[in-house]
Amino acid sequence: MQNHRGAIPSFLLHPGEKVCDAHYIKADWLENAVWENVKRILEKPEVLLNEVRKQTEMEKAQVSSGTLEQEIRALTRKLKGYAGKERRLMGAFKLVFTPDIVLDEIKQMKREREADQQRLDSLIQTRDNIAKMVDMETKLKGLCARIVPDLDNCTNSDKKDAYTYLDLKVKATPEGADIKGFLDPCLLTTGQTSG
Repeated sequence: MQNHRGAIPSFLLHPGEKVCDAHYIKADWLENAVWENVKRILEKPEVLLNEVRKQTEMEKAQVSSGTLEQEIRALTRKLKGYAGKERRLMGAFKLVFTPDIVLDEIKQMKREREADQQRLDSLIQTRDNIAKMVDMETKLKGLCARIVPDLDNCTNSDKKDAYTYLDLKVKATPEGADIKGFLDPCLLTTGQTSG
């Protein structure tokens, strides 16, 4: 580890350990920069909540025309049926003189099963994302009602809740900070916030 006053002598490092040459970033500056951007978002709770609803609707729109739960159940049943189909094809393999036909069918069935599994995984992820956004909307409503009237005097616990609900990711460099979150990047991405 290196600091501004000089490097750690190599004899203090463990074999293979690298020296960190990163510059220090003031934590209070970073915390203030992040909180100022979050305050800007929280000051307009109706915009924030509309964005959550919009993203929930976008997730729902990616689902097929049937209901999400119906499609998940249908795909789950279909995937369970592949094992029986494969056994029947293997039985036919023993009876048929042209095994290439059966092998082609088995390969095709394997591709279909993989596609169905990917679709099922995608639908389950979509369902989980929708549930997460509905939960986020509820929590954000409560948080905004509680802290928006006095954003300048929020507790650390309130700030932590806001960061958690917004799923903030902060990438800090000596030149600034890039803030991203769960919602639409135009709401949360501040680009480089100078330090």
